[in-house]
Amino acid sequence: MVREEYVPHNLYCKRPGAHSQHVQMIGSDDAVIDGNLVGGVDTSNGLTILAGGLVVDNAGVTVSSGGVAVDTLGASISSHASDNEVLHVTASSGSFGSSTSVVKASTATVGAGTFDLLTALSTNSSEVFAVRANGLLAVPFGMHTTGGGVNVKGGGLRVTSGGVAVTDGGGHITNDAVATSPALVISASDGTNSYGGDVLVGQTTRAAGTAFNMLTLQVVRTWRAV
Repeated sequence: MVREEYVPHNLYCKRPGAHSQHVQMIGSDDAVIDGNLVGGVDTSNGLTILAGGLVVDNAGVTVSSGGVAVDTLGASISSHASDNEVLHVTASSGSFGSSTSVVKASTATVGAGTFDLLTALSTNSSEVFAVRANGLLAVPFGMHTTGGGVNVKGGGLRVTSGGVAVTDGGGHITNDAVATSPALVISASDGTNSYGGDVLVGQTTRAAGTAFNMLTLQVVRTWRAV
């Protein structure tokens, strides 16, 4: 038979199934609650759940200080609401200078790209984009920037399929290196040596005339005073 028990320091527990009172733990008090607890818990010395986990049916969880740490099995956050953000991270300090979110993997194979640091999936689990462990950004459905353009500071730009299309603004290729390598190389190569197209095509929608040039080659030299 389970008996009702009053424990000092404002702790009151009832038998399982009964309406339990608000529990307040002060200092180094310890309590074992076998049953349902209704009314909330206040503790100034932390709360440890040995088994059964923590289920909050209403009002959510608010951590005012100390943060949240999950040591094993990670965390899964989901929302059944149709118009709420599933995860919202805010740095509220006006002088904040760190990172709002850090993804880290403690493994020696980080540079090998054998796993993803971040993966975004659609509803059918198709990969939308991923950040590989070696820093590679994988975008299966292409990348779209509405401002700022794309600036490659190292490693160059390689397109293995699909080509390059410039709708407006044209293209400008400059080689500032003092070397014998050409600034532009256009190559048509296939494994069967059966290529039959045009290596370079220049087109204009304007009728042929003397008002413009189809091709201009210039030597531009900058003189420096000695």
